Amino acid sequence: MLYFRQKIKIPADVKESKKQYFLMYTVFFLFTALILFSWSFLSGRTLIYGGDGWHQHYRALVYYGAYLRSIVKELLFHHRLVIPAWDFAIGEGSDILRTMHYYVIGDPFAAGSVLIPMRFMYVYYDAMLLLRMYLSGIAFSCLCFHTGLKNGHGILAGSITYVFSYWAIYAARHPFFLNPMLYLPLLILGIEKILKKERPYLFIFAVFFSAVSNFYFFYILVWITVLYVAIRLPYRYRRDFKAALQIFLKIGGASVFGVLLSAVIFLPMFPAFLGSSRRTAENAIHLFYPFSYYLKFPSLFMTWEQVPYWTCIGLSAPAAAAILLLFYKRNDKKSGFLKLLFTACLVLFAFPVFGHICNAFSYKANRWSFAFALLCAYILAAVWPALMKLKRREKSFLLWSLSCFFAVCLAAEYIQNLLGDGAMTANIFSSIILAFLFLCLLMFQTDGDCIAKQQKKQWIGILVVIASLCNNCFWQNMAGDGNSAFTHKTAASVPDLAVNETQTVKDAAYKEGIQEFYRFSGENLTTNANINADLSSTQFYWSLANPNTLAFREDLELMESKPHVYTGYDGRTGLLALSSVRYYALPVNAEHVVPYGFTLADTNVDRGYQIYQNNYALPLSYTYDNYMPKNLWDKLPAVEKQEAMLQTCVLENETDGIPQGSPHHTSKDIAYKLTCKGDGVLLKGHTFVVTSPNAEMKLKFSGIADSENYLSIQGLNYEGTKKFDLYFGGKKADPSDLYTKSDWDGLSEEEKRALLQKKILKETPKTADISFQLSTGLSRTITYDTPEVTSYNNRHDFTINLGYSQKAAKSMTIKFKDIGIYSFDSIHVICQPMKTYKEQIKARNTDTLRNVKMETNTITGNISLDKPKLLCLSIPYSEGWHISVDGRETELLRANIQYTAVALNAGEHEIKLVYATPLLKEGICISAASFLIFAVFIFYWKEGEITNK
Repeated sequence: MLYFRQKIKIPADVKESKKQYFLMYTVFFLFTALILFSWSFLSGRTLIYGGDGWHQHYRALVYYGAYLRSIVKELLFHHRLVIPAWDFAIGEGSDILRTMHYYVIGDPFAAGSVLIPMRFMYVYYDAMLLLRMYLSGIAFSCLCFHTGLKNGHGILAGSITYVFSYWAIYAARHPFFLNPMLYLPLLILGIEKILKKERPYLFIFAVFFSAVSNFYFFYILVWITVLYVAIRLPYRYRRDFKAALQIFLKIGGASVFGVLLSAVIFLPMFPAFLGSSRRTAENAIHLFYPFSYYLKFPSLFMTWEQVPYWTCIGLSAPAAAAILLLFYKRNDKKSGFLKLLFTACLVLFAFPVFGHICNAFSYKANRWSFAFALLCAYILAAVWPALMKLKRREKSFLLWSLSCFFAVCLAAEYIQNLLGDGAMTANIFSSIILAFLFLCLLMFQTDGDCIAKQQKKQWIGILVVIASLCNNCFWQNMAGDGNSAFTHKTAASVPDLAVNETQTVKDAAYKEGIQEFYRFSGENLTTNANINADLSSTQFYWSLANPNTLAFREDLELMESKPHVYTGYDGRTGLLALSSVRYYALPVNAEHVVPYGFTLADTNVDRGYQIYQNNYALPLSYTYDNYMPKNLWDKLPAVEKQEAMLQTCVLENETDGIPQGSPHHTSKDIAYKLTCKGDGVLLKGHTFVVTSPNAEMKLKFSGIADSENYLSIQGLNYEGTKKFDLYFGGKKADPSDLYTKSDWDGLSEEEKRALLQKKILKETPKTADISFQLSTGLSRTITYDTPEVTSYNNRHDFTINLGYSQKAAKSMTIKFKDIGIYSFDSIHVICQPMKTYKEQIKARNTDTLRNVKMETNTITGNISLDKPKLLCLSIPYSEGWHISVDGRETELLRANIQYTAVALNAGEHEIKLVYATPLLKEGICISAASFLIFAVFIFYWKEGEITNK
């Protein structure tokens, strides 16, 4: 480092040698990254987070590489441009662009995966993470240069602070979360160029890349940019409304043009984003955050700790000194604007409604924190020269203000520790020490003419910046439960994506000689493993889900609590058949009940899975003689709904030529007797009041042999209770007076303090787990989410499948894991006899497509009918599918809520389905026209300049 300091000196005026600056930035970036990520690399781990990073982002990157290679191969060897638009391996089938855009499609850093073999993809994954961060620092530096900052040391300190802020480190779990750190400085730089009446090219292309990279973060970047312009223009132009309006129109026009350039992705993604099940969830939005949030907030400036709601800041300690000095100094044109931006950001952090707006009016999340990190890093770069030449009063102010700020941080930590929730004290203490070390450096007076001493002082300041970030990293990765690095995948476990259940399913299909389409389902499956195995599955975990699939699962009252995570159909026999599931995977020796009609096909002890084959599997297509209007179907209980779909097709509207049917229902509502076990739960009307964790109640009944067993809970609501409230919350929380004032007096002081801690600091429980165990042995657990949960989907009706049993079930035990108040409208025990199931499947299998060919975006086949029927295909419904019958395009119907169907007359028919991403062609045309206009515009602009010269 001394060598570089001597050989490559950054002059006070960066215009003199920007090349030297960027070389030094590269050196310091690599040096800091080596330290910060050494915990992962030295332990043989990658930067792939073991949660979403592994199950979503890495699998998507591998998938995208193979996807791009398939397009290139088709182009090179068959001279055809064929772009797959639909893939049955994304859950039961999904639009590739609309699902994968959120992760990889459009991201320029993911495009290189086309050249990377799968065994090296994890290296590419890590390299692209670091490249995103590196380029973010370059963009930040360019913004500083263009806005008049001249001190290279300050810009370097700011860039290192920015690219290694806690947002960057934490967001690296989701690689594309780093992209807005690159795009935001470019957007602001583009705006500043427009303000200086320079060409809007940079801003246009910054908008373009932001829009094509990720629609979600483009939304966040839009409102951040709008906020910046709304503050910047009035502050710059004051009373010159006309000039401000002209600039506003220029920025608006450039923004629209950038969006038009991106229409190839923006246009098809817009409706998908608006219809996202996660965005439309009705989460609770309060006026204020919980008390614990505000207690933690002051220390977040300098520590790597994430409080809820994605409030990730974690800057270097010198940034705190820079912000305080900024507010101490008198206003000039630049500092006043920065103060206004900083104050606006604090207001946004203070109220949940702004996190709600930022997150596309979904659950509250401050995923705009990277913008605050950018602002604070810029303040550090801007104030750096003043920090290095403090006046006496400024030194006194910094000493006292930093002391007060740290006192607030420590007081908040003390309260948290007192309340049993403090975990960052050591990190804060070490950050304070480094901050005061930096302050001591600032106190050191250097002669104004002694450039060498002044530069040395600045180099030491930069080292304090790095030390501060490394200190945070140490506490983030220290040994123990908080070791973040050990949540990452090891390099040895990454290259092979073949997992146990998918390989075992393929082996079973190979042994059986299956060539036609099939799906698999099961329990304890590896998340999203099917996408890299090219297998269709009932499992799905991607952020943008088909809204019809969500509607189906809500109507059938399936157990999933998250609107974008599906694991299967709870083992419901009829639903598995209707979705064309042929194989069911279960872990070896696990206590699971095999669905009715499935027999063991293959067992692989080494892989840990056994595969069961569906003896009554339906193919991709099957037929119905009649239909049932959805408005009548909606009135049925969930069990009768699924029984109805085995007999008649559910359609939105009437269909000419197909008669309306009336299904025959055989399910039975069984009478039961309910008893509470122990004093921990009390039934009060339609409410269970639970005062002890894991309290149980029992339902006794006489079930039916040879049937599936269900428990239906309608109108379920949960109100969490804190243990403290049992003593003082009145009859509502403790109707049996199990916890009284005298009981409270009998507690030790330590027990009282612990209950009081949780009362004051901890939030009321957001979820409640309820377990159900049938006397035959099978158990299920549902998680009820309150509106406080980020993945809340407003579910209150649940029908739990407790499996098929040959013998009649006699009882069921319900266990409440969490204390609180559970209200409900009704509870039903239902038995579904399976005696008519075989005939129902046989009827569906009577007429199906023959000679089925499944090619890229196309499905063809033949069918012969002796009377008019509905041909149903277990293809998730999408407006992108188009069907032609005997060469004539025909209306495609949404059938059984989530699948597709077509009405056919009697006779022989040729069927052809073709898929195209909705609005993609229109988007391509708009983008192509926009690029053409842009090229002509640039050409004539240059011609005009040459002519003028």
